[in-house]
Amino acid sequence: MLTIRHVLLPLGYFGIKEDGEVYARYVYTVSSSRTVSADELLEVVSLFHYMLELFADRIERVASGVLSPDEALQELG
Repeated sequence: MLTIRHVLLPLGYFGIKEDGEVYARYVYTVSSSRTVSADELLEVVSLFHYMLELFADRIERVASGVLSPDEALQELG
């Protein structure tokens, strides 16, 4: 017997607009048959905050034009 388990996972990324503005976007999908608990919401917000802290220096350098998006990606590789 095959059992499929549903896992909820926040998906996110950083992007850069044509005018050079850096932004972050996160999506957390929840079934319409239930509401999000406070603990779940806090966990997603904490993850988003952690990602901003983890990449803060790199985000600032890209946003200020010191580092190009391609250079930032190369640093990660």
